[in-house]
Amino acid sequence: MNMQGVHWFGSCYEGSGYSNVLRSYLYWMIKQGRDVNFSNINYSLENNLKYIDQSVIDFYKQYEQQQILNTGSSKVFINHSTPDILFVNPKFKNNFAYSVWESTFIPLKAKNKCNNFDALFTASEYSKNAFENSGVKIPIEIIPHIVVPRDLKEDKFLEELTKDKLVFLAIFDWHIGKGYDVLLKGFIEAFKDDKDVLLILKTNSFVNFKTLQSTVVNYIKMVKQNNEFPKILPIAYPLKEDKFYSLYKYCDVYLSMSRREAFSLTCADAIVNGKLVVAPSLGGQRYFLNENNSCLVESKMDDIKKVERERSNYRGQWVEPSLDDFIFKLKIIKEKWSCRTQEDKDELKKESEKVIQLLSPENVLEMFDKVFDRFN
Repeated sequence: MNMQGVHWFGSCYEGSGYSNVLRSYLYWMIKQGRDVNFSNINYSLENNLKYIDQSVIDFYKQYEQQQILNTGSSKVFINHSTPDILFVNPKFKNNFAYSVWESTFIPLKAKNKCNNFDALFTASEYSKNAFENSGVKIPIEIIPHIVVPRDLKEDKFLEELTKDKLVFLAIFDWHIGKGYDVLLKGFIEAFKDDKDVLLILKTNSFVNFKTLQSTVVNYIKMVKQNNEFPKILPIAYPLKEDKFYSLYKYCDVYLSMSRREAFSLTCADAIVNGKLVVAPSLGGQRYFLNENNSCLVESKMDDIKKVERERSNYRGQWVEPSLDDFIFKLKIIKEKWSCRTQEDKDELKKESEKVIQLLSPENVLEMFDKVFDRFN
């Protein structure tokens, strides 16, 4: 085992995907006895500590350093952030970047930052292509996120709400890149006269979180045009971890129509917890989703929408899922999933177990070990 003396730099106490991934890597390295510590940086405008259980914060605080120091045993520095703000630390023998990207090209200024590292870790072939397309010449290793089945807690409100319903769940940040327009237009069109379905829509924003709930409600009203059905429950505010993962317990089908995914933690959480996933046929989620374990919606690569280009560093193209095919697939799911057999359930469970193994701590940490072996 050569994963010794690792100092991880990144966001540990926020609700972002980057932060969730960092916590997961640290937790499993620590649980397996690896010599690892980290230093924290905050990116969010909101104090996310109030949404994280104190016991979780206390656990990570034991391994936090206030400054980035080479303590003597630390040989490896891993900078875990978006590619435009990466930097190497000359105090360490080896510098690695862990970064992902969700369109076909990384930001212009990021190429040279990436090329300063010994190697770069990223979560999928889709994300790797973005770095290679942009001129990153260092070795790029695909190492997925660690995702394990959760102990999904019961929730009386959700239990009553979802009774006798086919329940769909979607979780994403409220940006056009995450495809809320396709998802809501498709869902409402597919089930506009159906009182037996429910969509739980959990969304977040790092920009306009104070007004997000009203923004989401107004958009849903605009698309529904005063129709009573289908029922949609918008949750546009942060939830504690137990409450958040309870959403998976009470859903039957997980939906994502995201135009930009380097991996998709939420799709991964859904499938390892035994849920049917509906997602675009292109994107980083294809690292673990396939025709046998999920329902894939026809998609193509298309130019990034202007509103997203203007507010972000995204360049090139992203995924555009077919609205018509999404509506068609939803209707098929309603017809078949409502009366699924035990054989259907067993087949989904078998496919879920394959993904559990693929994204397991043992498998992922072995991938890290193999890279560190080459640089030892």
